[in-house]
Amino acid sequence: MLQAPCPQCGAPLTFRSVGLPIIVCDYCRSTVMRTGDRLARTGSSSGVPETVSPLMIGTEGQDGDAPFTLIGRIRWLWGATPENDNVAQGCWTEWLMLYGDSSFGWLAEAGGRLMLSRRTAIHRNNGIVQTLHAGGAVAVGERCKIDGVVYRVNDARWAVSAGCDGEIPFAAPPGERIYSVDLAAGDGRFMSFQRHDDQVEAYAGQMVRLQQLKPRGLRELPGWQAPAWVQAQTAA
Repeated sequence: MLQAPCPQCGAPLTFRSVGLPIIVCDYCRSTVMRTGDRLARTGSSSGVPETVSPLMIGTEGQDGDAPFTLIGRIRWLWGATPENDNVAQGCWTEWLMLYGDSSFGWLAEAGGRLMLSRRTAIHRNNGIVQTLHAGGAVAVGERCKIDGVVYRVNDARWAVSAGCDGEIPFAAPPGERIYSVDLAAGDGRFMSFQRHDDQVEAYAGQMVRLQQLKPRGLRELPGWQAPAWVQAQTAA
């Protein structure tokens, strides 16, 4: 863990990971890039409006036997198009997970569902990947086979960043645009492809339930009665 003053306002910044280049200052909302020991302000980020979620930066949990901490988040608005960023119909949140071995994962939260994923290799001979690299759109319902598993595209849309918090691996200022494609298999596994400018990245994972992650340090929500398993875990 590294602590340093914000180059904009002087407030303390705490880097939980030595491998992440971007952090958002909690006080002045400056986006700060770290290069070695040097910190530089590269822009600013809007505060991320809270949703009805018990997750927050600092929440800890278990992915199987692997412990993790949520250290950052990005809120994406969907429904926007390249021609109009203001037509948002909904949103989802991507939480960055720092594992005990210093590797990273993402916990996507959308409509009460949780999807845990890690970045994976790109299959360049895959038709969907080729379409994305060519700048094209992907059709919902399209099917493909990846590593012997048949996936179906259940979502493909443009999204723009509404803001970010904490530590993240790339700058995501408000208005930053991605094209996101989600594919699901029949056994709970899923794939996600994201195109940002001319770069395409792939993520593989599965649907999870909050209880499976054995979370600690959840956010208190007005009027929310924590389930018995949360209370038992907190008492332990």
